[in-house]
Amino acid sequence: MIQHNDKETLKPEQEYPLIRTVVDQDLAIAKNSPNTTENVDDQSLKYLNLEDSKNDEFCLEANLSSDTSDSTTDKNINEIDTSTVKDKSAKKNVVFNVLYKLTLAIPPLILVPYLARTLGPSKLGDYEFIVSISQYFSLFAGLGVAYYGQREIAKHRGDRGTQTKVFFEIIIFRFIFVLISLLVDVVLILSNVYGARTMLMWFCLIRVFSVGCDISFMFTGNENFAIFFVRNLIIRSISLFAIIYFVKSEDDLLKYALIVALEAVITNASIIPYLKKYLCRFKGKLKIWSHATAIFRLFIPSLAVNLYTTINKTAIGLIKLTEDVAYFTQGEKIISMCLVLITSITPVLIPRMVKAYKSKNSTQANQFIQKSLKFMFFITAPLMFGIIAISRIFVPFFLSESYNPTIIVLMILPFAIFPLVISNVLGMQYLIPSNKDKEFSVSIVAGAITSICLSILLTYLCGFIGTTIAYILTEICVTVVQMYYAKKDISPIQILKYSVKYLIVGFIMFVGVFATSFIMKPNITGVSLLILESAMIYVLGMIITKDEIFLEILKMMKTVFRRNTIKKQQ
Repeated sequence: MIQHNDKETLKPEQEYPLIRTVVDQDLAIAKNSPNTTENVDDQSLKYLNLEDSKNDEFCLEANLSSDTSDSTTDKNINEIDTSTVKDKSAKKNVVFNVLYKLTLAIPPLILVPYLARTLGPSKLGDYEFIVSISQYFSLFAGLGVAYYGQREIAKHRGDRGTQTKVFFEIIIFRFIFVLISLLVDVVLILSNVYGARTMLMWFCLIRVFSVGCDISFMFTGNENFAIFFVRNLIIRSISLFAIIYFVKSEDDLLKYALIVALEAVITNASIIPYLKKYLCRFKGKLKIWSHATAIFRLFIPSLAVNLYTTINKTAIGLIKLTEDVAYFTQGEKIISMCLVLITSITPVLIPRMVKAYKSKNSTQANQFIQKSLKFMFFITAPLMFGIIAISRIFVPFFLSESYNPTIIVLMILPFAIFPLVISNVLGMQYLIPSNKDKEFSVSIVAGAITSICLSILLTYLCGFIGTTIAYILTEICVTVVQMYYAKKDISPIQILKYSVKYLIVGFIMFVGVFATSFIMKPNITGVSLLILESAMIYVLGMIITKDEIFLEILKMMKTVFRRNTIKKQQ
């Protein structure tokens, strides 16, 4: 890192510069709380730059989560003018934001193993393949409008007339593309393009329709987040119980597809009755096409990254067997669950990164990036090597023995985590906050091209194993391009130096745990013991090396414990 002095004295409020800031920065996260209803592959949205050149106060948030119903990763980007929101309201939104994340995290832990056993690799592969295709129609139908709409509504808070006008302009504009997308898909279905999977595509068509019902940007633009938590908790719970009750065997695949599709429609439509609170009569004509330029500007990078995150499943389904889609997808879902933890630091730091770059405080910005990288590597190393080490008994336990080929995926795919977290920091904490939009877009387009070419080639040659390798090489490509554009301010060599210690300790942990896995059985006891062994070895390594991140965590835990003890005594 340039312009950075490791011995620099920190201010009192920076005593825990990485961890302690989570509490107060969560206020900024809540102010940018994600739109929860977009049906497009939300993993791709973390790459979009929604910064408005006329309003530098907008902040960016990427939120990744795993959603087993459509095998997408729930990462959303939102921009809201946070200067007008009171802290009291923000604190309230933090609670709902955290609770919402819990509603996203719990269902996968139940549904992934349940569906893996109930539907089996063949049927589940059929579903994942058709979903990957319908994803393109959903993308075209949505056009990234929900995120653009949220920003536009937020700009006019307090002006109900203008908000109403903008709302109807955006809704009508998107409805046109929803109709086009539906018509094209219907023509393909009637042409029997999907063959035996035609009925499955009809149900996925409902998911495309649900995009047109999404009016959530009106609520998120006005910072009404409570409504999302309540409705998602209820609808997801009903959907979860419906899947467990109705989906009992491979023959129930269509029932599962229908339940998931109806969940998407009901989730989006359930808040329509509350819309009247924000609408009123307005003067003037609707200028529907006035939003076209800005919307398409968001759509292009969204299209690129959707290709690079979805083409792998489509390629496997077209070139190889649908069972291979299931083997790859299930491994990808497990990795996605881990990425939620790893990338959780990003939305915490982005608001301060934007502020630091805006005030041209490069020293403070470099401090954040340095700490963020170290924290990322601190978490990444044990997760990456830990997944590889326990995969041979975790897959039979979590998914069943019929998914044993996924073991190979989980012994290769975790290596993508390392370049992914570097690109997460460079892209979301450096390129975007420092207004390097063009450079950021180039890295994404490069990733899309690499993914398309390698996925097709390597899948043809090596099946789902080749797809897994293509996934890793794509992430490396994105990271290398971003490192090239960031090299003037962030030394690539320095980045790698930060990771050396964690990778060495992680590898030592891997050797011990992998050796132990051969005497363990694929059950909850065996998996739990291996996880415990992993934690003990890694913590011991951090103690021996006197790692600053680890010591900082211990210091903070000690401080929190002391404060709680004092409160109880009082």
